Amino acid sequence: MWSGPTDRRLRPYVININRALYIRDVMVRHGDAHKPIYIAEMGWNAVPDWVGDKRFGQVTEEQKARYLVEAFERIQREWPWVAVASVWFFKRASDRERDQSFYYFSIVEPDFTPLPAYQALRTYLNQPPRMYPGTHTADHWALQWEGGWERIEDGRRRGSPGARVSWTFYGGPLRLWGESETGGRIRVELDGDLPREFALRPGTWEVVLPGRTGWHTVRLEVEAGSITLSRIQVARSDGREGLVLGLGWLVLVLGITARLGSFR
Repeated sequence: MWSGPTDRRLRPYVININRALYIRDVMVRHGDAHKPIYIAEMGWNAVPDWVGDKRFGQVTEEQKARYLVEAFERIQREWPWVAVASVWFFKRASDRERDQSFYYFSIVEPDFTPLPAYQALRTYLNQPPRMYPGTHTADHWALQWEGGWERIEDGRRRGSPGARVSWTFYGGPLRLWGESETGGRIRVELDGDLPREFALRPGTWEVVLPGRTGWHTVRLEVEAGSITLSRIQVARSDGREGLVLGLGWLVLVLGITARLGSFR
């Protein structure tokens, strides 16, 4: 409310998007890390200058539109523990509350005229589905199934030779898990590069595809055997951020050491 969705400051006395991190921290410390958080009211206030009450902050309608989309993107990429994020709010019944600041959280006018935030969300939400960091079942909505797949219990999918599945994801390395009663073979293509073939033994199997953090497309095809895909894990990072941070600290320490040595 008082800053944009990319603000990473934890501000105990000012409400911003990172307030959810305080709640998450309390939950983790008390054994509730497995429980999701529902963000019931998320929004920015485009209150005009002539309304004196600015208790919810103040942005333009264009900023509100951009911030809402950026907020959903950040939640998808960084907060897998958020199961639902709801925009506050759609509309009021009439315009008789225009003199009150809360009125300007709306994304359409009382007569259903769309505001910029509605247009931006409509465009964003009608993009092809994508997968973000976290561990997902084979029921994830981003997966596009072709050919002979059968849905079995716990959201798993069993495929026969010629069955294909593809999806787009954001993150680093990709890890796939599944089972096969008789063993078999799959072919996996990442970002249009030469496909890699994996021979799978009977029982549970696991395949890891390295990759840098970013947007990727993957295509999997069953070449032989009866193959079940059960889980997909998208890593949040390929580890390069930690390496860069570590090197930065090393340079800082060496610089301080050298500086202290010059005073001796």
